[in-house]
Amino acid sequence: MIMSITDRRFAEQVVTRPANIVTLVHGTFAQGARWIMPHSLVRDMLALRVPGIDFREFRWSGSIRHVERQRAALELEKQLRQQVLDYPDAEHFVIAHSHGGNISLYALRDPELQAKVRRIICLNTPFIFPLRRSISTVIRGPLTLVLAVAPFIAFPFFRFVIDSESGRAASLPFLLLGTAGALILFFSLLWTTEKFGWLGRVEQAREAALSKLTLPRQKNTTVTCLWSASDEVYEIVYALSDMLANFPYMLLRPLSIFVVFIATFLGSLTGILNLFSVSEMLPAVGALIRDAQEEAVRQQNVILGLPFRIIASFFSSVVFILAFVVALELLAVFLNGIARFLPLGISAVSSLEAHYIRVIVTLTPVSGERIEFEDFDSSGGIIKHCAIYNDQRVIGRLAELLQQRDE
Repeated sequence: MIMSITDRRFAEQVVTRPANIVTLVHGTFAQGARWIMPHSLVRDMLALRVPGIDFREFRWSGSIRHVERQRAALELEKQLRQQVLDYPDAEHFVIAHSHGGNISLYALRDPELQAKVRRIICLNTPFIFPLRRSISTVIRGPLTLVLAVAPFIAFPFFRFVIDSESGRAASLPFLLLGTAGALILFFSLLWTTEKFGWLGRVEQAREAALSKLTLPRQKNTTVTCLWSASDEVYEIVYALSDMLANFPYMLLRPLSIFVVFIATFLGSLTGILNLFSVSEMLPAVGALIRDAQEEAVRQQNVILGLPFRIIASFFSSVVFILAFVVALELLAVFLNGIARFLPLGISAVSSLEAHYIRVIVTLTPVSGERIEFEDFDSSGGIIKHCAIYNDQRVIGRLAELLQQRDE
């Protein structure tokens, strides 16, 4: 039987069509990555060990900015879709290094495309994982404290309950009456804040920001994570930045604030701490504290002077805690923004968004139904983060994974 020219060409195409299409994705600052190029160590060794393999390169800007990774994910999605159309009978794989792994997962949002890609192999990928911060801790608690102190700032009548002629406090009941009025205003302000649902809008904004950062759940694709032991990028950069960013939030917890308040109150009451200079930041409260201190000194009886010392110590501690919380809030916004942007390139839409979302990195994607993890003591270079794709044991494992078929 004599084959026509068309039949012969079709037969040649069938013979030469690859059985395994492997897309290689480089990481950050690696636009010219050599490991994804022809004749690199990883490509040559895989070509020898995996029959019918063919490689496709995916290059992106390599920028640290998260928006660039999201843009690259859209381009990678288009490339994978086209490769699936061009080679419908082949097995499709992705091997990605560093943030290239995040790009690969973002690219596979569509479950139908996930079903066409058998496996994603991530090499030293710091998987992005956003966490909710408690709005009660971060916003509602400090806001309540500010509202609690606001009435004492707005009502300088504390100064007027002092007899201007004698310089002595009129009476303790007048002080208590003024405090009661301030508390009524405080609860009115708190009710107004809750009534108009401002915190609810903050919560909605938080959920919208989370959805943009969260890696898509991989239901149909196996994600294999290969990691270098002592990867300096993870252990130094990400771990250190997260620790620094999270420190202010540890002190913003209600229990921590209460402990600091009790410590400052007792220190002021016993004379160990002098908080009068701090209280002078609020003139109305400072006048109350000054008069209460003077009245406590005038009292011959320690017992009679104690209520005035308690008043002075209490309000001195309140003003100190207010300054303490405001400083922590500002520090938290600053450090959290730095921890997001410098190592991860994730810039916040607003400082408030950076405040109520904590972004961490993990060794494996948190959401996924088929996730595998292996770590290696890589010896392919000085920098462990980049040594993994030059390690022959890792490359040998890659060859095994490319030929492994899920049951």
